Amino acid sequence: MSAGPYLQVSKDLEILEVEPTDDLLRRVIDLGNGSSKQKLGFLPDQGFSDRARKGTLLAATQGGRLLGYVLYDLPGRDVTIRHLCVSPDARGQGIAKRLIEAVAPRHKHRQRIDLWCRDDYGLAGMWTALGF
Repeated sequence: MSAGPYLQVSKDLEILEVEPTDDLLRRVIDLGNGSSKQKLGFLPDQGFSDRARKGTLLAATQGGRLLGYVLYDLPGRDVTIRHLCVSPDARGQGIAKRLIEAVAPRHKHRQRIDLWCRDDYGLAGMWTALGF
């Protein structure tokens, strides 16, 4: 497995920038289109690939295992999170928080971080816990 630049956030957990030619991209797409798809909504493979090319797709891994990812856009002077996905078997371990925390230092010149999420998904508590 190859991977782009990373920020090591703990001894075991790595936050990697997903490269467009990396096999990690395929695993991110599979996770996004898996059981979480009903809350993430439809995003074609090209949407994932485009973010990887732009450097706005980060993945959390541990020992080569994909734990989750954050996919975001950079409109104007903001950062807008479009997908935040944690593997069902890795939930409750702080992976979402670490992914969100990895975004801000990469874009210090941006004014704020927004998110895009439907109200009817029942995720308001999670977003509030993450500081939104």
